[in-house]
Amino acid sequence: RCIALSCLLAPALAVSQPAGQSVLDEARQLIAGNRAAEAYRLLAGHETSLAGQPLYDYLYGVAALDAGHAGDAVTALERVLVNEPASPSARLELGRAYYESGDRAAAGHQFRALLAANPPAPIRDTATAYLRAMEAAPARTGGWSGGFEFGSGYDSNANASTDDETFLGVTLDPDNVETSSPYLQ
Repeated sequence: RCIALSCLLAPALAVSQPAGQSVLDEARQLIAGNRAAEAYRLLAGHETSLAGQPLYDYLYGVAALDAGHAGDAVTALERVLVNEPASPSARLELGRAYYESGDRAAAGHQFRALLAANPPAPIRDTATAYLRAMEAAPARTGGWSGGFEFGSGYDSNANASTDDETFLGVTLDPDNVETSSPYLQ
C-alpha cells in the first residue's frame, strides 16, 4: 500500500506549497503509515481553512476513504477534480469512494474515464481490478430493510392556543383554550 500510495500522491504533490503545509505533511505521513483514521481526524480539524486546496482535498479524501467515511471522501475528491480534472490519482480515489459508498454506476464511470486517459500502470491496474470486481459481483438490488421508532412525551400546549378564555373580545369555546396533553408515537 505504501508504494502505491507514493505513486498516487506524486501527481497531487506537484502543486505549490499551500497554507497549512505542516498539517499536510503530517497527514501524508499518517496515511503512508496506515494510520488513516488519525489523518482523517487531523485534516477534519482544518477543513474550514484548507478545503478547496487540491492537496488538502486529496489527502482528506484518501484519509476519509481509508478511515471508512466514503461520503466525506466523495465530497473532497470531487473538489480535487474540479480544480485538477486530469488528476489520475484523484479520479481513482473518487472511483473507490463511489464504490465503497455503494454507487457502482458512478464508480464504473470514474474507472472507465480513468482507463480512457491512459494512466500510469499502478493506477490502471487498480482501476481494472475494481472494474473486474464489479463485473464479478454486481451490486445487490432489492432486499429488505425496516425500522421501528417509538417516542413519548408531554406537550403543555397541544392545540397551540392561548390560555385566555377570550381573544379579541370573543369568548372562546373551551376546546379552543390551551390544553396540555401527553403523547405517544
